Amino acid sequence: MEKHFLQGVIYVHFIHTTIHIVLWSGLVMGLGVGLSVACMFRVATEKAVFAMPEAALGFHTDASGSYFLPRLPGYLGEYLALTGARLNGAELKACGLATHFVNSKNLWKLEALLLALDNGRPDLIQSTLDNLSVTVKPHQNSILNRMDVINKCFSKKSVEDIIAAIVAEKDKAGSQWLERVYKSLIRSSPTGLKQTLRSIRDGRSKTLFECTKQEFRITWHAVESTISTDFLEGIRATVIDKDKAPKWKPASLAEVTEDKIDLVFQPIGMEELQLPQEGIFPRWAGQYQVPIYHRL
Repeated sequence: MEKHFLQGVIYVHFIHTTIHIVLWSGLVMGLGVGLSVACMFRVATEKAVFAMPEAALGFHTDASGSYFLPRLPGYLGEYLALTGARLNGAELKACGLATHFVNSKNLWKLEALLLALDNGRPDLIQSTLDNLSVTVKPHQNSILNRMDVINKCFSKKSVEDIIAAIVAEKDKAGSQWLERVYKSLIRSSPTGLKQTLRSIRDGRSKTLFECTKQEFRITWHAVESTISTDFLEGIRATVIDKDKAPKWKPASLAEVTEDKIDLVFQPIGMEELQLPQEGIFPRWAGQYQVPIYHRL
């Protein structure tokens, strides 16, 4: 497992220190997010669908998710990580995950212009992307227009407190959308939710290297079923049998104690992930600042 995980980690770190362009025009999920969100230029179209659904499957937001999600505006990262909610292209641009928005019909033109550049100077790439980019704003019903409620609920200390806050809010006028959020959380793996929230919260103060080493520990324990078999059960119910009826063990949040969650964050001795070039300052440290849109 370490070999394949390490290959992905090295690639993510490599992208963080070099110039790459990614075009998001379709499904962008899981590892696909981790390998592309670090690119210097991230172009979304109206066809982009972005999500990190791992927690619901008894896993956690890996592939540098614990690094970039806490750096999104407010507590949007916790919301996306715990609910697996999807963002479209306009939302990706508004929250800072995408640097540009280009209509999908113009991707062929964009690709041709980029290929015609005689070098990879960031200013030339930036100018090319700017010329084809269009201004977009999320729909009035977008989650980004509900950040006050998201921050109020998902800033709570524990998963139980987050759910309690949602229950208190969901019957208020204009908050019916929270019923869907509530149902998605109570269907999800209790272990997945708790280890994901801890990972995101810890990631707020960690470097990219620290986050990826931490994510490897959680992944190792998930595969080894140290505190739960939920990761294997989530794969069975979603990918293998596709019955969409996972049987989580433990079955309740109360049974997933803090002591159990502590175990999946502990160093794993000889199995620890050994990263090359430890100590390199990641280019995206402090990135994903709150864009102007959220100050309107």
